[in-house]
Amino acid sequence: MKRRRVLATLGTAAFGSIAGCAGEPDRGSDESTRTDETTTPTRTDPGPQRLATGESTTVADGVSVTVADPRVQSSIVAYSSQFLAVQREDGIQFVVVAVNGDIDFEPSSFVLERNGVVRSPPQTQQYVRSVTRECGGTCIGVPVKAEAAESAAIAYRPDGEVRAVWELDDPTVAAFPHVPDLRLQNAIITEQNGDVGVEFSVDNVGERNGIFLGLIAPAWLADAGEPVGFIVPRGETVTETVVPSGIQRLSPDEAGFATEPTADTRYFEIGADS
Repeated sequence: MKRRRVLATLGTAAFGSIAGCAGEPDRGSDESTRTDETTTPTRTDPGPQRLATGESTTVADGVSVTVADPRVQSSIVAYSSQFLAVQREDGIQFVVVAVNGDIDFEPSSFVLERNGVVRSPPQTQQYVRSVTRECGGTCIGVPVKAEAAESAAIAYRPDGEVRAVWELDDPTVAAFPHVPDLRLQNAIITEQNGDVGVEFSVDNVGERNGIFLGLIAPAWLADAGEPVGFIVPRGETVTETVVPSGIQRLSPDEAGFATEPTADTRYFEIGADS
């Protein structure tokens, strides 16, 4: 099945510095330090309260915290230093959750419990820019290995001690090993009511529905871009057209890609076509 829509992009990618984020924008692949998820596993303390996602608790230090709306994604748009970056890597997925409470939470305070054992993540946890859904709180991405698990949960571990654990439901856990296989078939410059548009066609030949995420950037600005994202159901091709505000100083006739997009391109730099 083929689908076609026209979208607006979601604003500029240049933001103020975010606490807890490190590294430079990677234009489509993760540059954070990778570790082994199995490094120094620790058994979850039986004392912490175990909750369902969406439930709130007050932990020992008096902090109120809620973890809700978990989604498993093969890529994220993350705050990286002052800007945004698309992060994805083979063998890794991200459990993206909405966190609420009465303090500013660091992404590093949230880790995965897999089969009853809390493990260090295979990549750095990140603040996430929500693109295809509303995130009712601080959106945090916890990297996980794309491997099957009997059970899993998100643990709040701000200082090396697990304070609370939110159980993930069976459909969420079942998504861990099934990575959407999204392939960019085409990206072309179009004219949309006199403005510059970018039309994307994306196939999903993977085992479950996926989210295509990218950044569109003007060639004359360093480390800037607007996020674009849309859902691509399993076994379908979706065509979306976006109208990025940051490149509208160009006319549709003169706009062109700085580098010809490929199936793996997620960072699209656009300038005057020479």
